[in-house]
Amino acid sequence: QEDSGKVDAGYSDEPPTPPDDPSAPSNNPN
Repeated sequence: QEDSGKVDAGYSDEPPTPPDDPSAPSNNPN
């Protein structure tokens, strides 16, 4: 049952929050 909580969070409407990655285009507005 504990795993179900993690699954729900992963399959939420919003995508999982990625780790802070300076090289990611999302974090590079410039």
